[in-house]
Amino acid sequence: RFDGIGREKGVCPLLEVLNLLVPQGEKLSYFAVIQQLLNFARASSDNLQRADQEIFKLARHHGIPEQEASFFQSFLASRDLIEQFNYFCLEADIFLNAVANSDVTQMIDFCPFQVESSSVIKLLPMVEEGKVILFSPSVLSDSTITIVGKCLKAKFFQAVFSRHDKTRPVGYVCDEFQRFITADEDSGEQSFLDRCRAYRTTCVLATQSIASIQYALSDAAGGKSAIDIILGNTGNKILMRNTDDSTVRKLHSLIPASPYGGAHIAQVRPMTTLACGEAYYLLSNGEWGREKIALPAKNNP
Repeated sequence: RFDGIGREKGVCPLLEVLNLLVPQGEKLSYFAVIQQLLNFARASSDNLQRADQEIFKLARHHGIPEQEASFFQSFLASRDLIEQFNYFCLEADIFLNAVANSDVTQMIDFCPFQVESSSVIKLLPMVEEGKVILFSPSVLSDSTITIVGKCLKAKFFQAVFSRHDKTRPVGYVCDEFQRFITADEDSGEQSFLDRCRAYRTTCVLATQSIASIQYALSDAAGGKSAIDIILGNTGNKILMRNTDDSTVRKLHSLIPASPYGGAHIAQVRPMTTLACGEAYYLLSNGEWGREKIALPAKNNP
């Protein structure tokens, strides 16, 4: 909290603390500063105490209550607590290694506060101007891609809702979106789909199967409800060849049974028999069918 105050002209109070502890030769991104502070603090109990003292002074200077200004101090009472702090840092490493990655921070600004910088992409101005933003990483590890993708998605959703020009349509397209799906209230797809139509925003979400989404949200609070909301709020659905039981059951529930009785069409022509370029479709106006498009041969330009 205390890093969100006193940020005149893009000054980062935590960077000032870090420079007191370990002088920096280059400007660091917001999360890189936090990463360096944690790395310094966990190096030894003396370092942890020094970091606590400097941050405590900074926080008290800005009038933050003592119980909130002494975060590090709560780990200094015993050796067991210091080890607990080290475990805390190890868990934070997964996230920080991704959002503090230099290949990421030189292009994308994930700082939660408004600071002056012209060297990185600011999502809100790009959304305001109707620019195309493409996230197609190749130099990052899989875990980093997932974390960065989720952060980028969250900032994009935030920009969609806070932009001034709400008459220009906005599109959000995400392939393999089970990798980036979340179920929180702020950046979860279920929350975004609940509101995005009012902000003239269209979504195209592609995934391997419903089971892939279920697995991605298996540990999330309200994960099942989030999936139901997502499926309910995607008016147009295209279902291609699939053997996933959840996807097959969903197709059966979406396509009405024959008014003349007999077997369901999804049993007569099951999803496993769909050819390349063929799919069942269900549209928001209630129309449904099975269609095949002619795809160009692979050797064609």
